[in-house]
Amino acid sequence: MEENTQQVPQPKQRPPRKSMVLPLLLMGVFLFVIIGVVGVVVLFFSVGSGPKAVKASKDSVIEIRVDASLSEYQPPAGLELLFQENRLFLHDVLDLLKKAADDDKVRGVLLRVEPTSLGWAQAQELRDALERFNQSGKWSLATGEIWTEKEIFIATACSEVYAAPESIFMLDGLMSRTTFFKDALDWAGIQVDVAAYKEYKNFADPYRYSEMSRSHREAIEVLMQGINKEFIAQVSQSRNIDGTVLEAALAKSIASAAEAEEVGLIDGRRYFDEVETTIKEHLGTDDPPKILRANRYYVPQRRNVSGRNQVAVIMASGGIQSGGQERGAFGDPIISSDVFVRHLRAARDDERIKAIVVRIDSPGGSALASDVMWREIRLVSQAGKPVVASMGTVAASGGYYMAMGCDEIYALPTTITGSIGVISMRIGMEELYKNLKLNVEVVKTAPLADFYDPYRALSDQERQTFLNRTAEFYDSFVQKAAESRGVPVDEFETHARGRVWTGADAVRLGLIDKLGGLQQAIERAAELAGMEAGYRVRTFPEERDFWDMMQDPDLVESHQAQTVGQNLLPHYSRLLFDLMHTNESKGLPVALMPYEIVIE
Repeated sequence: MEENTQQVPQPKQRPPRKSMVLPLLLMGVFLFVIIGVVGVVVLFFSVGSGPKAVKASKDSVIEIRVDASLSEYQPPAGLELLFQENRLFLHDVLDLLKKAADDDKVRGVLLRVEPTSLGWAQAQELRDALERFNQSGKWSLATGEIWTEKEIFIATACSEVYAAPESIFMLDGLMSRTTFFKDALDWAGIQVDVAAYKEYKNFADPYRYSEMSRSHREAIEVLMQGINKEFIAQVSQSRNIDGTVLEAALAKSIASAAEAEEVGLIDGRRYFDEVETTIKEHLGTDDPPKILRANRYYVPQRRNVSGRNQVAVIMASGGIQSGGQERGAFGDPIISSDVFVRHLRAARDDERIKAIVVRIDSPGGSALASDVMWREIRLVSQAGKPVVASMGTVAASGGYYMAMGCDEIYALPTTITGSIGVISMRIGMEELYKNLKLNVEVVKTAPLADFYDPYRALSDQERQTFLNRTAEFYDSFVQKAAESRGVPVDEFETHARGRVWTGADAVRLGLIDKLGGLQQAIERAAELAGMEAGYRVRTFPEERDFWDMMQDPDLVESHQAQTVGQNLLPHYSRLLFDLMHTNESKGLPVALMPYEIVIE
């Protein structure tokens, strides 16, 4: 049988299908890059150009919000650089009120008052600016829903004050509180060695006592009485109330809008729509009022300031420390000596800048950093460029140390200043180590090599050395301060000793030159430089441009750190911060306020 050799036809093989994954991936990367480039270009123009001010039309009313976001100027950092709106700071609002007073199109100001984080002196500056606005012949109207003494202090500078009918009033006098940690530290086995000069330098009292010492309580009471005196005097004058009547009402507590109206603190109880009706009556129209938000009406120039005659305002807010950091560990403002000196030298070397104002809002900090900045300020003054200090809410200890290098010092009546003294602290954890069954062995080449290590307590001789070092710095501080004020050291020392004073007391004692706010300090600096008008004000640190912003290594981290810091429990965050600072400072002297003061 013949074999069938015919071959069965095979199906044609299709060429292998090419994978689309790689092209799609490349296309996605390409689109991502294109979108990123476009985004950067858009961001460049939006950040670079900045918002434009809106001109007021006829019969405009400028709306100013006084809330927790209103503060001393601090340049934006982190994500704020990208996403913040035109934020106005305190000195911007002061300038805005000056501009609005001279603007024929502006008829009045509407002040929306909310719980504020401004200090008493800052509130005083805003109050003074509102009164100057009223003196231009225009009206100002304040309205709000939640009121403490500070909100009332600000609002009563307006020509009219209204509160929502169901407003919350918490007017029952001022208070200050101090948390003491000694018992908790004893329980944990932690000892804090303290060298304080002198008896009113009570910063470390919470770590060595369980309650207030006599000098501690005395100083706070005098301080609070001074602030309360200013509050009663100014509010009663603005509202035409007898001061004794106001004090009696506060002693009983004012808790409602009806009670506030009865005392005369407000003109009436009105909802916001009724306030708008009042505004229309002032304007003489039935049409909706033209209310222009403050941050649209006023856009500050934060960089590239032009003009041949300038006054530089160098902002110095926060605790004082050595180094070049621009923000604290939790995103809070700080005064770093390297950063401050850099700004000061830039202002000194710029021929367009004829005078400098150093705006200080600081409880102090590193004594060494304070001394470095004092020296740089003196060098600028000696070179012939006038330097004037403007004290904010607090300019005490290291803050005063900076100010005394200036040619003249301005402060508000409620500014907290003085605290001319020094303190050194050292942590000892010997008992804690024992409780935790920890044993430390040390090898050293000199007897005091482990002086600052916390694992052991100090001997009597070492403790005396610790005290002597602090005393030497105190003597130097007092001598420099006395020389700057032209007073014999012995006479000046009676006002030092670590004691805090209000601005009103400080001008009486000769610790400062005049009472006044930032605007008065700027005017005085210009006068000392021979400029009466036509000068421009330039603020340091200047706002960074787009490219500087893109190189910020803390673009995200600083924002996250600030959020974390704001959510820490206040008492324990202060304890943690102080202990960390004490450990890192290695017992070096610090020029800090004698205590953390919160007057509410």
